[in-house]
Amino acid sequence: MKKLTPVLLVLALLCACAPQGVRSSSGPAATPTPTPGETFVFTRENFPRLDGSTATVPLGEAIASVLLGESRENVADLIHFSKTTGAYNALMAGEADLLVVAEAGEATYAQRDEQGLEWSQEPIATEALVFMVNADNPVDSITVERRKDRVIFTFHGTGFLQNMVRILVGTLLEVGRGYWEPAYVQEILLAKDRKLAGPTAPPEGLCLMKVDY
Repeated sequence: MKKLTPVLLVLALLCACAPQGVRSSSGPAATPTPTPGETFVFTRENFPRLDGSTATVPLGEAIASVLLGESRENVADLIHFSKTTGAYNALMAGEADLLVVAEAGEATYAQRDEQGLEWSQEPIATEALVFMVNADNPVDSITVERRKDRVIFTFHGTGFLQNMVRILVGTLLEVGRGYWEPAYVQEILLAKDRKLAGPTAPPEGLCLMKVDY
C-alpha cells in the first residue's frame, strides 16, 4: 500500500519532525531528515504543503508563523485550505502533505481504501459542534436532546426565516448520521450557500412551544 503524509495536525511537526510522503513534480523539494544533534530549520522551500477545513485556517496560519518565524500576515500566502472534503481529496491526490482538519467521514475512508492508500493521523483536540453568531442574530440558542427514540431540537429566538429551522435540523441530522463532519457545518454557514446545506426536514415534527413576552 502507498503511504501518504500525516493527516490532521501532527504534533511532532511542532517538534521539528519532518513529514514524509508523496509529492508531485511541481511541489517543493522533499524535506531532508536532520541528523542526530542537528537543529532542523523550516524554510519556505521545505515547508509542507498544508490543507484543511475552513474553520482551521487560523490554526494553519499559526503553525506556519511559528515554524517559519514570520508574522501570520506574511504566511497567509501559504494557507489555501480547500475545505474538509477537498483537503482529503488533495491528500489522496498527492497535492497536500499535511492536513489540519476534522476526522474524515466513512465515505472518505472508503475512497482511501479503494485507492489502496493509507495515512497516519494524530488527534489534537476534542471536536464539538459550536454555533457562534453575531450578537444581533435573532436565534440565541439551539439545544438538542434525545427522548427514547426521538431527537428533539429546540430553537429559541426573536425571528425565523421560512424553512430556516427545518433546514438547520436537516443539516444537523446529516452530521449525526455520520455523513458529514461537524466542522462542515461552519463551512456551510460561512459560504452562505443554501445548496451546500442538508435537506429540509419534514414539517410534521415542527411546532411552536411557547411565546415569550
